[in-house]
Amino acid sequence: MCMLRYLLLSVGNVAADVTCEFVLRQKMNPPGGAALTPEPVCVKPGTRAPVYEFSPSLPKAFVASRGGVRQLGGKFVTIVGGNASAEKSVPTVFIPASATVVADGPASGVQSLSAAATGTKKVLVARMRSTTHGQEPTPTINDLKERVFGMGISPVAVNFKSQSAACSENDLIIEPGCAEISDGVMNLDLDMDLSPGVDYNAVQTAAFAKLNALGLRDAATADYVMYIAYAYINWWASFYSDTWGGSVSAHMHEVGHNFGLAHSGELGEEYGDQSSYMGYSYSSIGSPAMCYHGGQHRSLGWYSTHTTEIAASDFVSGQNELVDLFAFTDVQALSAGDPVIIKLDVANAGYALYLQYNKAEAHNSGVVESANLVTVVQDALNTPAYQQSWKVASLGEGTTYDDNLRVKFLAKVTLENQQPVRSVTVTKTSKARKYLEDFEVWIGKKAGEKAVKCGGPFAWSKIKKGPVTTPCDSVNSKHRYVTVILPGTRRTLAFCEIEVH
Repeated sequence: MCMLRYLLLSVGNVAADVTCEFVLRQKMNPPGGAALTPEPVCVKPGTRAPVYEFSPSLPKAFVASRGGVRQLGGKFVTIVGGNASAEKSVPTVFIPASATVVADGPASGVQSLSAAATGTKKVLVARMRSTTHGQEPTPTINDLKERVFGMGISPVAVNFKSQSAACSENDLIIEPGCAEISDGVMNLDLDMDLSPGVDYNAVQTAAFAKLNALGLRDAATADYVMYIAYAYINWWASFYSDTWGGSVSAHMHEVGHNFGLAHSGELGEEYGDQSSYMGYSYSSIGSPAMCYHGGQHRSLGWYSTHTTEIAASDFVSGQNELVDLFAFTDVQALSAGDPVIIKLDVANAGYALYLQYNKAEAHNSGVVESANLVTVVQDALNTPAYQQSWKVASLGEGTTYDDNLRVKFLAKVTLENQQPVRSVTVTKTSKARKYLEDFEVWIGKKAGEKAVKCGGPFAWSKIKKGPVTTPCDSVNSKHRYVTVILPGTRRTLAFCEIEVH
């Protein structure tokens, strides 16, 4: 019988004083729902299963003392006075009121993101069916072969295997797991109800147990289950609900969690960054063809020889720092050292800004948002770190940040030649118009020059009605640059949201 990558062990009752290794489970956010915090669960140190739930949940004081839920992954702890049972449908660690939780030491050698997301990884797809209720996923075995590995009868061009290789510059190669299972996809028959509403913890436990019973003693990086989509952070298992099992964006998102990536948001929406697979997922088959943002690419260990790092403290007030930035989709044609990612350390603020030219071509041709713009993302200062990232700007040609990155943003739209500027129109979606309050529009012959004020500051009463058009000096002189000033912090404007007439 074949052996895969990760060991899956069956564990019986655990004696009093339970020692756990924390693993974080990240569920997919329901459409329109509130952001979901990762859930800590317990595995016996040195094993991969079963997964124990906590009853009741971990003491809030303990979680706070460890820096929050997101900092628990990979930690060893002992619940003194607790007890555990694997005999029920859902293995459970019971924490009596008299129990105490004691940290046993640092993280247990959880692999770094770059180690997880580079090299050849074997993936087994388990298509879960109910033998007692006649239920099975909509995608067939052949569908999953086509959509996960680009194999089967009619291979899908954009699939999990192809995007993993293309987005990583072939640093990550996905192969079907287990030679005895055709093209890495198998039916996993369970004697239980798999309909919506069934406890997903019980389904998960049954799936792990069945893999053991079949002699597949090494768990795969991806499993499919008919329930809500979720994945474990920096662990081996991800689950998908029915048709989501054929979605390339769902694969890249959930396995991204397995690699240690958190969500990427925009304007306060946890999944709002649609330039990265770690934003929203899409149920379409074979699309969209896109990748991750610059901070995530760096965290995964990709493009390491094409990343330039700059400290914000190195900037001289009033001066600009000019650095070349190339499209990451063109990396194979670049010379060594040509950057496709710029990391700007803002150490005094505790984060970094990552710039990446999001050229819409090849494996990034279907990027949903910020196509052909430079994305600016606020992410962790140091990696690996499971931390929410935020896209704060999408910059067009000639568009820059002000030197004081935490104070204001200047969008400078370069015109090919000096010419009369009759008017400028600024547009934002209805939910983001509040970020335009008090903006101003200027024109000039040099970058950043405020020679003629077209209009502003514009009050909310005008902005909330829709696009704002302001007349400019179209008679007396010609200009080349349009500058839009957004006062305040974390306010952004994309190149495509400015029209010059």
